[in-house]
Amino acid sequence: MNHGSYGLNTRRLAAIWVPAFIVMAIIFILSSQSYEQQSIKKQLSLVVHRTSLGDYLSGMKFQYGSLTIDGNKDGPEGVLEFMLRKLAHYIEYFLLSVSLLRGIRFTTSLRLSTAILMTAFLSVSFAVTDEFHQQYAIHRGARPQDIILDTAGVLTGLLVYGLLAIRKKRKLVNTYKTEGL
Repeated sequence: MNHGSYGLNTRRLAAIWVPAFIVMAIIFILSSQSYEQQSIKKQLSLVVHRTSLGDYLSGMKFQYGSLTIDGNKDGPEGVLEFMLRKLAHYIEYFLLSVSLLRGIRFTTSLRLSTAILMTAFLSVSFAVTDEFHQQYAIHRGARPQDIILDTAGVLTGLLVYGLLAIRKKRKLVNTYKTEGL
């Protein structure tokens, strides 16, 4: 997979890096919006009220940093929306790390381990700057817990990518051994 950027035309190079830039743009845009602009509580209330899920979520109460999530106070849709927001953090940074690592692997000759470390640093740095950015967005705030959650998404993405790359390499080596290539 270490092709280096030699021989890659502009179109191919763009195809390799555009996914990472799209993910970064989505993260930035969503971080610029207020919670009210992103709220889906109304739609969620149609799904969760009068269901066993609604009853379960109504009874939940937990802390996330200085924020208290309370199903009785926020309603089941408030709890579910909070959980979906945090899941979105995780998924965004999973996708960011995979797309960045893919770009680095296809355009450099770095070893997998070095590319993973570089990607981890870049992805977590982006998470930190994103939280910094949220301090200045209207009706938003920075939460260190979100950086931890983002980092978990990054590490999971890197683990999945790394395991798949190793598996692909082993399969290729076994093909050479069995076919005598």
